[in-house]
Amino acid sequence: MRRLLPGIWLTASLLAQDPVKTLTLAEAEQIAVGNSPRLSSAGLTSAASNKVIAEVRAAKYPTLNGAVTGTGAQTATAIAAGALTTSSISSRGASGVSVSQLITDFGRTSDLTESARFRAAAQGKNVDEVRSLVRLEVDAAYFQTIRAESVLKVAQAASSQRRTTLRQIRALADSLLKSTLDVSFAEVALSESELAVYQAENDVHAGRARLSAAMGFDREQTFALVAAEMPPPLDTTPDSAIAAALHDRPDLEALGLNREAAHRFATAEAKLRYPTITALGAAGVVPVRDRTLHDSYAAAGVNVSIPILNGGLFMGILLIVSVIAGAVIILRGLALRLHFVVMVDPIAHHAALQQRRGYCQKKNANPSFHSSTCWFALRLVNISCALYSPRTKKRRVR
Repeated sequence: MRRLLPGIWLTASLLAQDPVKTLTLAEAEQIAVGNSPRLSSAGLTSAASNKVIAEVRAAKYPTLNGAVTGTGAQTATAIAAGALTTSSISSRGASGVSVSQLITDFGRTSDLTESARFRAAAQGKNVDEVRSLVRLEVDAAYFQTIRAESVLKVAQAASSQRRTTLRQIRALADSLLKSTLDVSFAEVALSESELAVYQAENDVHAGRARLSAAMGFDREQTFALVAAEMPPPLDTTPDSAIAAALHDRPDLEALGLNREAAHRFATAEAKLRYPTITALGAAGVVPVRDRTLHDSYAAAGVNVSIPILNGGLFMGILLIVSVIAGAVIILRGLALRLHFVVMVDPIAHHAALQQRRGYCQKKNANPSFHSSTCWFALRLVNISCALYSPRTKKRRVR
């Protein structure tokens, strides 16, 4: 709840201002993180996984139970059906406690506890991944909207210029210095520019709708987006980016933790065939009784449970968890191989965009449009390469 308060407060403050609000990229990310139901769900799942650790670890600690019993029975009778041994019953009223303590199960409970701890850590990494994906979606929608607004400005300027050109050509045609064919060409060019303006306006509305949805709003919001700085160039070789991603990406770390959890769980299930040694104790009073019972009772002992035959149950469990552990290991190896391809392609695209931007600046053709296009594409490439670093913002490429 404390994590959601900043996003809720920032959302309320923005909505309480003028109809057109100024919005920075950091504010958009903060609002999205505070309003994201996926992130809230992942956080609750992670909290539940942390409670599983205490649930599994409870088997190590003593168990104390209290009981109050009242019984009416025939004199000198016993329960004879349902078991090999007979059990005598007497009319009585009694109360007492029983305690049990696991002495050793040869490390099975410890392995189960470690497995639960690794799974909880993996769920924590899933929260980091969802947070990074939410920020990535907001960043993509943010820069797509800025790009669409830049394209709209260029389209409006081109349409205004062509409208002026059409008036000039018509004036020249009235003076017989231009033909009607030139006027027709100018009219067609103006119509094309007006269609480009309509398309750009539609793209702007679509971008604002995507941004509003990514920030958690249920309807389109209008913001005055603040342009961010140009991202720094990436290295031409993907080695450093791949090394950083392998170290920082929460999805890969979650796969590694799930692998360790599956390995520990398989080890724990393999110990089902080992004995379990438990200490037992009971004590109480019998205020209402017949002459065959004493007024109190107490006993203590040790029980050793040795599995001998169970129809292959333990072996089946062990095979299942071993297959699951192997599948997790294979998935992590596949993710590592795919990650190399995912990282190499944006870096190559980044280099091409840098060359295109240099060409645009050299030719100085439509500088506003080309700068916004290159800036937007470079920003998205840097986001995809460096956003998966939840530990510190210093590692993010701005």
